[in-house]
Amino acid sequence: MASENGSRGSASRSQVGCAARDLYELKGSAGPGRTVILNGDRVPIVFEKSSFRYFVGPLHHGITILTMPVQNEYGGVNTEQLAVSRGN
Repeated sequence: MASENGSRGSASRSQVGCAARDLYELKGSAGPGRTVILNGDRVPIVFEKSSFRYFVGPLHHGITILTMPVQNEYGGVNTEQLAVSRGN
């Protein structure tokens, strides 16, 4: 969604992979000056090219929706949702 001044936050790429049983690694990148939040926690952007790695879990069996709002330096917010499916 756009802010009142039309600025947008954006995570340019994100992906989820299984790092270990019940633990999932989220990798992505956000532009300079962006703040990424995942399930209420601020995600540190510490790698080159404004990239990040963040671990979540354990997750319930079935489908879990991860909500990731990204805010830019002007207050614009873009929310991305990722569905992670975990079998039995």
